[in-house]
Amino acid sequence: MIHINNDKEINIVGTLVFDEEAKQNLINDNVKIIYANKDILAIIPNDIEFQINEEIYNELTQFKNYDILQIWEDGLIQRIFVHESNDNALYITDRCNSNCIMCPTSNHVRKNGIYDNTKTNLALIKQIHPRTSFLTITGGEPFMVRENIFKVLAACKEYLNDTNYILLTNGRALSVKSYMEKFYQTCPRNMIIGIPLHGSEAKKHDYIVQNEGAFNQTLIGIKNLIEFGFLVEIRLVVSKLNKDDITNIINLIVEELPKVYRVEIMGLEMLGNASVNREDVWIPYKEAFESSKEAIDILINHGITVGLYNFPLCAIEEKYRFLSHKSISSHKIRYDEKCNDCSVKDACGGIFSGSIHLAKQDITKV
Repeated sequence: MIHINNDKEINIVGTLVFDEEAKQNLINDNVKIIYANKDILAIIPNDIEFQINEEIYNELTQFKNYDILQIWEDGLIQRIFVHESNDNALYITDRCNSNCIMCPTSNHVRKNGIYDNTKTNLALIKQIHPRTSFLTITGGEPFMVRENIFKVLAACKEYLNDTNYILLTNGRALSVKSYMEKFYQTCPRNMIIGIPLHGSEAKKHDYIVQNEGAFNQTLIGIKNLIEFGFLVEIRLVVSKLNKDDITNIINLIVEELPKVYRVEIMGLEMLGNASVNREDVWIPYKEAFESSKEAIDILINHGITVGLYNFPLCAIEEKYRFLSHKSISSHKIRYDEKCNDCSVKDACGGIFSGSIHLAKQDITKV
């Protein structure tokens, strides 16, 4: 981690530049600039300077021109937007009104982590280039910050209305019509809503999310979104708890939610709650795929787009591999030694770093 002496104890979000050409490119863009050389970190146009040494400068050079940084009151410097990546996110909060058994975030983080990141997100949105192609809005559960989520959405609409978004939510808040209406009014135009469905009936779903009533709220939320014309992506995480219910879940979607935009069937990331509950939830990726084959066929036969996320290609039957996405964030991807000579490694999205120790015995060379 990078630290400077922030004796001013100010919180700053700005766009990093290392050279005069990049600095001049931003001068007329009405954004905050963090200009770095071997002696100073200058905040433009605020006329604030921090003295730095060559060691800190060299650490900063791991970042690139036009990356966006946050300098915290305690002097910690974090990169919160990677200019050359399409995998950037507005992180809203760690809090969540569910506590999913297989969530890669722990219950401790859910209760004690970031409470409300709205101030940082509003500053970040103003720094992001308006031609940015894609952003994820995520948490935690974004609607846990209540009215502040609408401030973030309204800012996206004002500054980044041409950007494509996916908003990841459990959908429960959108079962409330007043929230649904305000969401419709404030959100930018190019948005997909990703919502998980963990069971075909309340008992299974509510047990997995550890919250009674969640299933009914989620279904109502999805139906409200479809009624308001939103594109809804249903996410189905396959675990030991629901592997025998996958086909039933898909039949529920076909019968009650036939206008969903797409369905993504997902493998586990074994961190946080998932790691704590490993004996109850872990299922090898190949077994998770086999449990999903019939469901995939049903979706295809009903004209609903389906994809496979977080599965290594060796876990997927060859004729279904075209459905696979490279979905794991680059810093989380791992491969086993057996993958080095695999003929499809370049096309494979790998395995989560938190899952590789459980999955490696099932990895096979294709």
